[in-house]
Amino acid sequence: MVADVPESNPLTTYHLEVTFDQSVVEVVSVENGGFLQGDLRHESSNDEGNQTGRLIWGAAQQAEGGVNIPRSGSGSLIRITLRAKVVGGSTTFVIDAENSMLVDWPDAFELGFMVSGNSLVTTVGCAPTGLELFPDFVKENELAGTTVGNFSATDADAEDTFTYSFIEDASYADNALFTIDGNTLKTAVIFDHEEDDFRLIKVRVTDSAGLTFDKEFEIIIVDINEIPIIDPIEPQTVVTNETLTFTTMATDPEGAAVSWSLGEGAASGASIDPLTGAFSWDTTGFELGEYRFDICVSDGVYLVCETITVTVKPIPDPLPIKFYLPLIFR
Repeated sequence: MVADVPESNPLTTYHLEVTFDQSVVEVVSVENGGFLQGDLRHESSNDEGNQTGRLIWGAAQQAEGGVNIPRSGSGSLIRITLRAKVVGGSTTFVIDAENSMLVDWPDAFELGFMVSGNSLVTTVGCAPTGLELFPDFVKENELAGTTVGNFSATDADAEDTFTYSFIEDASYADNALFTIDGNTLKTAVIFDHEEDDFRLIKVRVTDSAGLTFDKEFEIIIVDINEIPIIDPIEPQTVVTNETLTFTTMATDPEGAAVSWSLGEGAASGASIDPLTGAFSWDTTGFELGEYRFDICVSDGVYLVCETITVTVKPIPDPLPIKFYLPLIFR
């Protein structure tokens, strides 16, 4: 409130009452505007049965050396700080002329005043100021539709609502690898850490007033230990009393070193080099027929085995010796 006080009627104290719609705004603070150098008295009350709020405040010029010197001229009596409670609302601060008063001193009589106009306050929304995602990682090999995390927005408007969407798809191709369901980020594909250990997306949050805030997110693709893969081992054949040799091969998705071993039930005398996978078996003394046992590989976490079949065959018959006799004609 701004007061214009003439020299003939200087102001010493005042009492002011104002009503407003408290469903639209709330009063954060009321401060002395500085025209009167005194302590501000302030209280508020609500009219029962409706949304009207009533503010009651006043101030008196502070005495100096026991003498109270009234003020004249122009200046602000009060400063009110408001906070919007709804977006796109409005309320009028109406001065109650009947219950408000300006007082002179030392005569202590009420001064006449005019209300130049009511103050219309219109509320507008505040744009979101922050956007977060928690958590912001997903394990590789998870099925499409797996939840990554939830978005949350920071906005000065209390109890505002938000929608979330991808933006700048041309620049952020990884947007297509995810979906947004409400405030939840989900995967749209199965990720492979070895292919790429993170994906980059850009998201926009929009509040109920259509105001936005954009942010880029790096989604971490978490590496998990995957089982080693043994190359297929074809059935093997060896002649009895001879030594069978071959080398097995395996791949670890993480590139870790692997070690080889033979499973239980392997023929005695059979061995495999734990580092190279080179297999050897001297079949001397073994009966003819099929032998089945496991060849296994480990990455230190997983043990994977493949069953192989080895057929021990007899020594083939020697080739017959052919004699060629000369033909004698008589």
